[in-house]
Amino acid sequence: MSSGFDPALPVHSAQLAALFAGRSAPAWVAEVVPEAAPDPAALAEDSWTRGQAAGLAAARAELVPVQELLEAGVVALRRACEIDVAALHTPFAELVTQLCGAVISAELRLAPEHVLALVEPAVAAITCDSAAVLRLNPLDAALLEDIDALPLPLLPDATVARGSVLVEAPNFVIADSFRARLAAVLETLPCN
Repeated sequence: MSSGFDPALPVHSAQLAALFAGRSAPAWVAEVVPEAAPDPAALAEDSWTRGQAAGLAAARAELVPVQELLEAGVVALRRACEIDVAALHTPFAELVTQLCGAVISAELRLAPEHVLALVEPAVAAITCDSAAVLRLNPLDAALLEDIDALPLPLLPDATVARGSVLVEAPNFVIADSFRARLAAVLETLPCN
């Protein structure tokens, strides 16, 4: 309860009214000043600003996981676009070898005289008379059946790879193939 007296309050007793009649309100009791009514435009502007800031904060919070996923995707895409030349060297060389082998196989089917390019140097390497035989893949041997001038007996052998030649004698074996020649050519390339 306050110890001061407020003369603005109604007094119900005449005795009390006489007692307090000569007194004034203490200095600390201030006159009530009515507050000015708030400006509706200022309230609307303030509400708009606070609402917009809260909405932006909520939207940014929702977009953080999406942004992290996008950043991870960018990193993954950049890594995917990096070319490791050393890692590609072996598969590329194998691909070129397979392509060349396929071309040679197709060429052997179209031009059987290419098999003679393997046979002639192998036969020329024989310097002594011995019981040598020429072994070819059955498909390559079939291409040479019409040639009568083979200096060695021809034996079709399914274990001999297509495009390969074996000259076998009791004391030596001469082997050659288009794949071996292709490997020799590939070894000379600057990428090896």
